[in-house]
Amino acid sequence: MEQQQPGAVMEGRPHAAEFFRPIDLFLGVCVACATATLFFKGAPDAWRMTVTGIVVLIPIGLWLALALKRRAVCRWRWDNGVFFFVRGALARRELAFRTDRLLYAETLRSPLLSLLGGVRVKLYAGAADRVVFSAILPRQQADALPKRLMCSQESGDAPQNRSIASGRYAALPSAMTDGIVLTLLGSAAIFALVGAGRFFMNVTAVVLWLGALVRLVGRLISEGRLSVNRTHGGWVIVKGIGGGRRLYIPDKSVIGIRESSTLPALLCGARRVELLCGGRRIPCMRWYISSHSSAASDENASSLACGLLGCDGNAFVALKNPRAVRQRYFLMGVILLCGAALAGFVNLSSTRNDGEIGAITAALGICGVTGGLLQCAAGVSIGRTWGISVSPSSVRAAGMGLLTSEVWTLRRGCLAEVRVGRTPVDRVNGFCTVELIPKGCRSGVNCRCMPYDRVQALLERFG
Repeated sequence: MEQQQPGAVMEGRPHAAEFFRPIDLFLGVCVACATATLFFKGAPDAWRMTVTGIVVLIPIGLWLALALKRRAVCRWRWDNGVFFFVRGALARRELAFRTDRLLYAETLRSPLLSLLGGVRVKLYAGAADRVVFSAILPRQQADALPKRLMCSQESGDAPQNRSIASGRYAALPSAMTDGIVLTLLGSAAIFALVGAGRFFMNVTAVVLWLGALVRLVGRLISEGRLSVNRTHGGWVIVKGIGGGRRLYIPDKSVIGIRESSTLPALLCGARRVELLCGGRRIPCMRWYISSHSSAASDENASSLACGLLGCDGNAFVALKNPRAVRQRYFLMGVILLCGAALAGFVNLSSTRNDGEIGAITAALGICGVTGGLLQCAAGVSIGRTWGISVSPSSVRAAGMGLLTSEVWTLRRGCLAEVRVGRTPVDRVNGFCTVELIPKGCRSGVNCRCMPYDRVQALLERFG
């Protein structure tokens, strides 16, 4: 990658498509023509044609004049670590921010912009949903600007350049085992079976099937050509069919890595790896199958995330209670199964309701019980890896989300909040539930059945 000198200056102006916007012009012409046709319909004559032309041409002329004014004013410049941007025709607006505060950069290539030779560039700073700069740039500028920004934040301690791949056909199993897709498909099957030919139940099942199909296709399109390059300055992630979306993420912006597995992925030993960046989870590997066996130690299981972050994975403090976790979920499963059996017996013993309301209630009940049993089964199966591990440079937390196993590996200093909760049962047994929340995130991973005394000692040590 080309090195950027500290005093180098890079400048330019947005692509003409940023100001003239062909789609907006086409829609405006259509609206003007339709308006003129409605107000001046009748036999064509010179007067009506003149008025119609004026009605159509005046708005287009004003629009073109405003676009030309905006193009003459709008410019961007990167000088000595500060990014400047000036825009606006009637109301002038100026932007300046330090590029060392950059969270990540994103480029978007659409078919229309590709034909025009333009690429939309977005720069994020402060938060993952805060766009400080968004404009269509010429292709050469759009390719050079994010790379220069990455070079300016290069770190000597970052890992060497390498390409990371999760399999050529990894998008398909990853999309098919998506939690939302499986939930929609399972619910659709239950509604179809319980409905017994009822119109409303069949319509609901079809809607759920269509929702699962849309979600599946969306995942395939967005991550169909996912590839990741690890550079000295950070990460370059290419997503979408034809590589239409690229994300340039400085290494310092990545606060941790989230590894997750749905129930089918757990059976296959696969997991999904995402970068934690300013509250946003960015996929970098979709269907990664670890080379370690299922009986591997926690240190080996976390070697992937620690290797990608450049952290030490040897833990000196470990909080875990696998036996209590398994007992908790096994007991919850038994209680749920007994409750479902009792509810079914009461329903069969009482007067049967074959109406729509009864069918809907039965379908929702079966969906809830099935989901709860699957959650308990997953908790029992992964309880051995549950817990918190602390190393000199990282914090690792493993727990359970909704039908999903989660492992979060955070860099030291990137932990913003620790939430500790205790139910009456936890207080009797001396346990608690710990939730570790990284910087910029609203939630984290829940680690249940943690020893309360050891958690308090660990929090005092962090404080």
